[in-house]
Amino acid sequence: MGARIELKSLSRRFSPVNALANLLASTLVGCVPTTRAPEPPTRAPDRIGCAQASMRSLPQPMPRLSFEGFSLLPPQGDHWCVIDLNQKVGVVFGTTPLIGQVLTRQPTEEELDDILVAVANKVEIERDPGTSAEVRDFVDSWLRSGQPSHVDAGKRILARSSTEAARFNLVDSSVVIDDSIGSSCIRFDATVEERNNPRWPGEVLVSVERGNLLCRSPRTGDPSFVWIGASERYRQSRPPHPLLSETRAPEIEAFTRSLSFTQP
Repeated sequence: MGARIELKSLSRRFSPVNALANLLASTLVGCVPTTRAPEPPTRAPDRIGCAQASMRSLPQPMPRLSFEGFSLLPPQGDHWCVIDLNQKVGVVFGTTPLIGQVLTRQPTEEELDDILVAVANKVEIERDPGTSAEVRDFVDSWLRSGQPSHVDAGKRILARSSTEAARFNLVDSSVVIDDSIGSSCIRFDATVEERNNPRWPGEVLVSVERGNLLCRSPRTGDPSFVWIGASERYRQSRPPHPLLSETRAPEIEAFTRSLSFTQP
């Protein structure tokens, strides 16, 4: 769901805007002035949970999760939900500023648009670069190309080029070799602008990606990597204050550093 790639696919099946708007329509209707006869008092306002945002709840405390070849600890803060989970591929968690809030007013556009996802997925690189330095150079080029990818035989492949690269503008990035978790990894941060998204015509979308790791499997002959990290997306015309990626930074850092490779 790598972080921003998963957002693209999630946009077709997950929309907190639609889910929360429907909930608001049913809950806040009693607040609209009317000339009709008084009605019985409405029930207490609902607290928005994962289900209302088309996600699944996490048990607390959340145990370590194991996948094919790796394991991790989910984000340990409040109001994280599960968007998608596949034992062979990985997991996508999500949160928004509205999760855990009580509905007493119409949310702002900024609150409805803002979403932070934390992702851990198995991926492969098109024409595996080989050395850590070559993987670092690939990631740098790949970020500038709009992070293209495709699925082949159920595997997410990070591609070297894209016909949609012109839609994306890399505002800033940092790409470095990082072996601090005991695996051969590339750590990268990026801020990316996206234009001409068909779901938001005329808008510029901003993706803020922080603390991402692309780590090579240590098993001999295994071409896969694990991409773990977080991405926040919002409309440039309505930036949230503060960013979830900033307020949740310690949770994201603990999440990425919990990655451990295991025997399949």
